[in-house]
This record gives sequence, C-alpha cells and structure tokens, in this order.
Amino acid sequence: MREFRLTLLLVFSVASVFGQVTPPADAYRLPKHFLSISPLNLLLAQQAGITYEFRPGRFGFALGTGYMYRNNSTWSDFFYAGPVPQGQLGYYAGVYAIPQVNFYFKPKMLPEGAVLFYVGLRGVYRHMSVDSVGYVPWKYSEDAETYSCYKMVDRVNIYAAYVNVGMKVLRRHFFFDLSVGYGFLSLYHDMYIASHQIRNHVGPVYSPPKHEKFFDQHQAFNFNLSFGGVF
Repeated sequence: MREFRLTLLLVFSVASVFGQVTPPADAYRLPKHFLSISPLNLLLAQQAGITYEFRPGRFGFALGTGYMYRNNSTWSDFFYAGPVPQGQLGYYAGVYAIPQVNFYFKPKMLPEGAVLFYVGLRGVYRHMSVDSVGYVPWKYSEDAETYSCYKMVDRVNIYAAYVNVGMKVLRRHFFFDLSVGYGFLSLYHDMYIASHQIRNHVGPVYSPPKHEKFFDQHQAFNFNLSFGGVF
C-alpha cells in the first residue's frame, strides 16, 4: 500500500511538471506602450501630431494631440468637421486633443507579432481661429448684391464623440492601427465682423463690429490609419 501511494504521488508530480509549459525565450511578448502618427491626417486634415497609448491589460488609454496648420484649401475641413456650409476651415489654424479608451479582445499571436482587435470610445476637441486680412474664409452677407464681409475674427470649437472598432497589427517593434467609428459632432463659431466691402466701391466701408454665433450638430463618421512603434 505504501509503494502504491509513492507511485501515485510520483505520477502526479511528473504530470504537474509537464503541464507547466515554459514559453520559448524568443516568444513575442505583447507591448504596453504604443506611439504613432497618422499620415492621412497630415496630408488631408491639416493635422500634425502624435498619439500615445498605454495598454496594461485588456484596456488601453490613448491621447493624441498636436497642431492644426493652415493650408488655405476649401475642402480639407470635410475630413474633420463634416459637410458644413459655414466657413472654409482650411484657412484656420489651431490645436486638438483626442482621448480614447479601448477594450481589447483576446489577441491572435503570430511568430514575431500579434493582431489585436478592439472597440473604443473616442472623444475629440479642436480649437481653431482665424483673423482674416486680405481673404474671406466665410462669406458673410446681409444683401449678397450689395456687400460682403471683409474683416472678421472667428474662434471655432469642435466637439465630437465616437464609438470605434479597429485592429492593431504588431510586427516586432512596429505596428499599424486601422479603425472606423460612428458618432456625433458639434461645431461652434464665435465671430466678430469688423468691416465690410461694398461692391463697385473703392475701399472698405467700416461699421460697428457685429458679434455673431453659429452652432451646428450632426452625425459623423471617422476613419483612422496610423503607423508607429511599440516598446
């Protein structure tokens, strides 16, 4: 009986040792830090910045921030404000902040990388302004056949919130992130119009400053493609 007990204990000990599989030394380990840039935002949305994400486990916490430069275009505002008729925001400059919280599903491991699928909540804040001298980013008119805006100061705040789905493809120390989302966007204009230019009249006609505000809210989509490094 004693020999039987010793044999049974030995069998369980061996099984326990073989059950604890030690990963190879060169196995890919999921990183916790992600640093990236978006070439699409840089080229199409006059937005130059960087995004950092810390992913300690199933949740990731990200913050993107940077500068919005003026490109004097009439179409780039479509990529971050949507189809709004008020103002050509390509003439504006400012700053932005994009916080995001992601929930990651079980990763798909690769020999030298991994694929991470996630859902996230993204918030967006943009502050832009313009002081128009010599050009008119916003065609203001009380009587289109008489005069139009000539001198204007405009401060714009854009707020948005999205639910995103996406994936990160990791390869050694690099990755790319692809995501799409749906949500709502709010746009606030705070304008001071200081002078006007009457058609067929030489020089501007000055009048008391006008203070106007404009608000618009609509549904919106977002698309993001970014590249970066992990550590």
